[in-house]
Formats: sequence, structure tokens, C-alpha cells
Amino acid sequence: MVIPGSDGAELMDELKPSPAIRLNSSLLLSGQLQQIGTMEWIMYKPRWGAIYNTLLENHLHNLDVNTVVVCGCNFPNCPRTTIYEAS
Repeated sequence: MVIPGSDGAELMDELKPSPAIRLNSSLLLSGQLQQIGTMEWIMYKPRWGAIYNTLLENHLHNLDVNTVVVCGCNFPNCPRTTIYEAS
């Protein structure tokens, strides 16, 4: 159902700037970020939090980002861990 490169692993069209955009599973599985819009990037997170041991922190610093909005399901795990790591 969620095999990399399959339709089940894709984002819903409503979440992408264009329905024609497909996730590059090879790029994402290697830990890189995929740009899908002028200021929109996708990444796979390898663990509960999205910051530790990923390229995201450096990417946000390079963009001079000072605010991060976190959303997700199962707040006690992944979203909360990402918030802790971001702080």
C-alpha cells in the first residue's frame, strides 16, 4: 500500500501545488529534500522527530526561518518530538 513509488505512497493531490507532481522516492529515501513548489519542500523523516539527524534544521537556517508550524497525528509521539527538537 505504501511501497515507495506507488500511488499509495503519494501525497493527496490536494496537498500538492500541482497534481502532476510525484514524489521522488529515491531522493527522499536518501535523506534529501524534494522541492515541489517555490517555497515548498518534502522530506521523509527517519524517526519520530523531523529535526534530529536530518537536513531539515540546516535547510530552515539557510532560509532564515524563525517559525515552524507542526501538525500531525498521535501528538504524544512524532509531533511532540519534532517540537522538542525544533526548540
